[in-house]
Amino acid sequence: MFELSYEDMDGYIQQIGSSEKIAYVKDFREEEVPILFKYPTSKNKLLAEYQLKKYLAEAQEMGLPTIEEMEETIRLRKIFTAEDEAKIEKLNSRIAGQEAILAKTTRVPARRDRLKEVISTLKSEVEAIQYKREISLELTQERKALEGKFLYLTHKGTFSPETGEPFWENRVAFDDEPDFLFRKRVFV
Repeated sequence: MFELSYEDMDGYIQQIGSSEKIAYVKDFREEEVPILFKYPTSKNKLLAEYQLKKYLAEAQEMGLPTIEEMEETIRLRKIFTAEDEAKIEKLNSRIAGQEAILAKTTRVPARRDRLKEVISTLKSEVEAIQYKREISLELTQERKALEGKFLYLTHKGTFSPETGEPFWENRVAFDDEPDFLFRKRVFV
């Protein structure tokens, strides 16, 4: 059973009630920068859909392939094979089994830690296999459009917790953020 402390529960209730959340994002110096995230308004969601269509049209003009076309290329070039898919299924099955054991292991903390470590390793193996496919799919029309949409939502939903003002003055400042790693961490 998953239990929350009173403080954790109160924090979640505040986030839900205010539609806001404060997070700490590391910059390139690995220093934590406080960020106030506001959940998107209906207007921002509507404008994000406009951005999605705009970026999709741009990706089409650039000649990027669709996901379907890229999937075919991945299959033909054997970038991601049926064997890879089988490995993922097997690993996911092992993860589920280890998680079931973890849920039943309550008395020995060292055993729980070992199980968590095994689960983490298995998940890393799955991610490494999936990465071969996913890196190619990033170069598709649909993924570029989604990236544009979420960059828009990130820009519109990121504020300074001290002032309540937008973290970036405008979209150009967001796009030109010199600390690319910081912006990427905010985006993720």
